Amino acid sequence: MIAFHGSATEEVVHFEEPEETWAIVELMGRQVVSGRVSADTKFNSGLLRIEIPVGGSLVTQFVNPSVAIFRMTLCSETEARAKHAEPPPSPA
Repeated sequence: MIAFHGSATEEVVHFEEPEETWAIVELMGRQVVSGRVSADTKFNSGLLRIEIPVGGSLVTQFVNPSVAIFRMTLCSETEARAKHAEPPPSPA
């Protein structure tokens, strides 16, 4: 929520989170996963829940966002599924 002050009227703008958030997540150790992401509080800790599309279902992984994530790029479901379908790079 943003409130603009200093004018005759005060305007409040509300931003709504999308129902689903999809992302390409680059983890430390050069692992890249993509899927539907959300915050989770399992095990009394703030975790990132990543639901990775595999076949016709979603496989869930939990990661600690403060130590495990190098970069996270928000994208559409189509982009996340396409990225997950790419073959992994071969080792050098």
